[in-house]
Amino acid sequence: MNLLDVQTETESFSLFVGESGSGKTAAIASYAKLGPLLLLDFDRRARGILGHRTALGDECLKNIEVKQYDILNSFKEVDAELSKLVDQSKMGKCPYKTIVLESVNTLEVCFMNMVDSIAALQKGTGIQNKTVGGIRVYQPQHYKFASTAFRQLRDFRLTQLKGVHVILSCWIVNKWDKPTTVNDNGVEVKLQYADNVVVGKKLHLTEKMGEEVPGCFDDILEFYKVEDSRQASKVRHGVRFVSSIAKSTNEKLKAVGDLDLTNKCFIDELHRITRPTAATVQPITKGA
Repeated sequence: MNLLDVQTETESFSLFVGESGSGKTAAIASYAKLGPLLLLDFDRRARGILGHRTALGDECLKNIEVKQYDILNSFKEVDAELSKLVDQSKMGKCPYKTIVLESVNTLEVCFMNMVDSIAALQKGTGIQNKTVGGIRVYQPQHYKFASTAFRQLRDFRLTQLKGVHVILSCWIVNKWDKPTTVNDNGVEVKLQYADNVVVGKKLHLTEKMGEEVPGCFDDILEFYKVEDSRQASKVRHGVRFVSSIAKSTNEKLKAVGDLDLTNKCFIDELHRITRPTAATVQPITKGA
């Protein structure tokens, strides 16, 4: 296969990141305009999509199928569903145009909870199920397993899905560190005794997962909102294709850098940039 034959319009592997209310859920839901969308919901927050009913329309929302999972149970049920979808997609029979997992944050907890189940069945693992005041205390083995499990999920399931858009979401939080200054030699150094300040954003994951996840995706889109301090009801939404967190494999999106999404449909705006001759996406009725 020639590199230029790689599908980008019908296939993508993306991570949508942002703080709560940044617009990533609305952006994900807009993919239902392309056809049936399957949401594997670990957060149990799928109802939030209904808050965009007016903007997206009922025809679009009817294309969204939701399957919710309990993070306290094994990942076996989810893996069986994904395995079936991989087989269907390889035969060109996957019933969905987009498959979404919400979210990486909760998925990490799901993986870490699996460690205790494994330890209970196998002697000599060295893993103890510790709790303090009823709160589970995770150990290094939990973090290592979660990172390994996510990599295998990516390699053996998600990237094996053919002819579909695969999207995962993740929350971001402020990244704190010491402020910096330039010394007499022109070198930037940290002010070790100063109070920490916000120096950017980071994925809301444990350190090991936070290092693992970004390299697993072709594209990372950072959604954000800006509130007007004078008018609390006036909020502007946008998405960054290039930032300290965001990255894109599409030259046109990299050239845009930052896109205003206020009162706009994400998939329409995406196609306007990447496929300028295409018309506004009209919802495809389920079953069509």
